[in-house]
Amino acid sequence: MSWLYRYEAKGIQSWIMSTDRLREMGGGSAIVEGLAGRVRAAAGSLGVGDADCVLAAGNGLVRLPSRQAATDLAAAVAIAMSQLAPGLQLASAVVANEGDEQMAMEESVRAVGLARNAPAPSLPEAGPLAVRSAQTGLPAVRRHGATLLDAAMDAKLREFQRAGDRALAQRLGLGGTEFVTDHDQLGDGYVAVLHADGTGVGNRIKDACTTFERNRRFSSALRGATEQATATAIRAVFVPAARPGADGRNVIPARVVVLGGDDLTLLCAAEDAIPFAHVWASEFERLTASCGDALGGGGLHAGIGIALVKRHWPFRDAYELAEGLCAAAKAPARGRAVSPLLFHRVTTSLVGDWREIKNDELRSASGEPGALSGGPYAAGSSVPPGWVSTAQLDELRSALALQPRGAARGWLRLAMTDAAAARDRWKRWRTVVSGRQKDDWDRFTAALSPWGCTPDAPGPWGTNNHGENGRRQTVTPVGDALALSSLLRAGEEA
Repeated sequence: MSWLYRYEAKGIQSWIMSTDRLREMGGGSAIVEGLAGRVRAAAGSLGVGDADCVLAAGNGLVRLPSRQAATDLAAAVAIAMSQLAPGLQLASAVVANEGDEQMAMEESVRAVGLARNAPAPSLPEAGPLAVRSAQTGLPAVRRHGATLLDAAMDAKLREFQRAGDRALAQRLGLGGTEFVTDHDQLGDGYVAVLHADGTGVGNRIKDACTTFERNRRFSSALRGATEQATATAIRAVFVPAARPGADGRNVIPARVVVLGGDDLTLLCAAEDAIPFAHVWASEFERLTASCGDALGGGGLHAGIGIALVKRHWPFRDAYELAEGLCAAAKAPARGRAVSPLLFHRVTTSLVGDWREIKNDELRSASGEPGALSGGPYAAGSSVPPGWVSTAQLDELRSALALQPRGAARGWLRLAMTDAAAARDRWKRWRTVVSGRQKDDWDRFTAALSPWGCTPDAPGPWGTNNHGENGRRQTVTPVGDALALSSLLRAGEEA
């Protein structure tokens, strides 16, 4: 008889991004990166070797010989977590393996799921005279310059000052480099918060991880594919733009916030986000296909959400939007061999979740047919029928740049407010440009064709099957192409 100890850190991204200072984010990422090593060391002190540990950033599974060893390890991890990462909540469970290892594995997953729903206290508790951090409202434990730091901010900053974030760069094979530590290193324009998450991974785990050894193979293959895809995409998109930093290391113009299992959260300049997503998703699809046996049935795909915000927008709010975009992108992709991507550029001061944005900001005026966004898009190499790729969206952006300035923006503005005026604007736009610049007009209409748009339609409207419950919906991709154009111009000016 053996015992299983399973743990998961709750809300890692939100915990890391509760600050807007990139150095503190780097320290938070380094803390999460180091948790697996602490757990491995604690298990080793109990006589448990690497063969009985499946560990990743923020979660793990350990097989132990006795209940006492399992409860001792659980206590040690809880204490280490509270000291290393104040405020990062831990869900854990100890389960007996009485011979049916599959049942024990399933029970450990269920028990941790229940533990995730349990409320956790916020410590230290604030008294009536406590001085609080202005940024988080939590009790302050130290002053850094003019800034009052709560316990989590203090831990992150100390860890960054102690070790930086070089461990993550080395794990990705990027030794001699470092990630950005200041907003200015991301340029003057919009910043992207990108969140990627594998599709159908939960079902694969249920089917494939029926024993501890299969779980080990699955976790190792998935972690390796995610890390290698990330390293490849960083080299392709960011390394060519790296610049020497103060200590002589090349500074990569991005910051990896979380990288573990099938999850990736990253900050970068807005104009680099979709190119990065394309390379990453293509590599993720290829690499998971190459280790399909370990993953229990072929390659995987991933959903990607990108929130495009101004540099000083609260990154925690931006992450929550990116996570919502990722979930919304994955909904119409169920059962499809595609890595779906949705993005949104925030232009207002108050932003709700993606459903509110779609209904309030991206809905056409009464009388016009549909949504003012053409996504989600296929980010990777796999583009099934009925889907439009990010490369096709970029071609539309290029073709739209050849049209008269203001024509598309004027039409889009009217599509939001006055359906009849929008139809008149489109008719004039078509008449003038098709007569004077026929080649440019033909390229523009050809670029619209993947959405099913036709030149004689009452506007640049097309359709896709990405509505709720897979229903067909009318959409226009013009707003998405305009958003990309504005981001690219801002990047060139910066």
